[in-house]
Amino acid sequence: MIKVQRPVSLTEIATIKIREAIINNDFMLGQPLSESILAASMEISKTPVREALAKLKSEGLVVIVPHSGTYVFTMELDDLAELLEYRYVLEISAVKSSLHKNSNLLVSDILEISNEMEVALKSQDIKEYVRLDFLFHQAFFKFCENRYLSDAYTLILAKIRSLQTRIAIKETDRSFSFREHIDIYNSIKKKNIEEIFIKLKEHFERTTRSYKECKDEIEVFN
Repeated sequence: MIKVQRPVSLTEIATIKIREAIINNDFMLGQPLSESILAASMEISKTPVREALAKLKSEGLVVIVPHSGTYVFTMELDDLAELLEYRYVLEISAVKSSLHKNSNLLVSDILEISNEMEVALKSQDIKEYVRLDFLFHQAFFKFCENRYLSDAYTLILAKIRSLQTRIAIKETDRSFSFREHIDIYNSIKKKNIEEIFIKLKEHFERTTRSYKECKDEIEVFN
């Protein structure tokens, strides 16, 4: 039998568009979101927009305040520390599983991504660099063969990408980030779990410092 593809609903379209706008820094952190303006910009009714915002709330990308409105999420330093701690635990588990089950595929994939990151860095293509940064870390889950780990990572993925974009835009020197990814790649290639732990921790600690330095600039709607 021929499989019939389910048409994409207006709610799904609205969810994708608003999610990507938040991730790509088209909306600043803390910025109020108007259902009417969003609906008009997408030429749809407010109902699918309202449903999309409810979905994005479950992803942590928006905050809905009763009798006030809907806002792009904000991130205090304590919240960021907890998010990165959770991400660290997930990525370490995924790396260990991937090295055990698909080490050659993992090493080959992140080497290719690293090479593309270098090209994006040299051409100062920030969006492409952030996209590749995301793919680098996602590779740990691509080869771990554990859907529970992958599903858990998916829950925080959009928020992580959103923060990465904003930090990358404000950073004047992304070579630090690139070198950290190369260090992580080399540790994975050697299958040195302890070294991977250290390199990932250092990488996330720098993320925290970078966010702290640019927090006031990317959260203007307070």
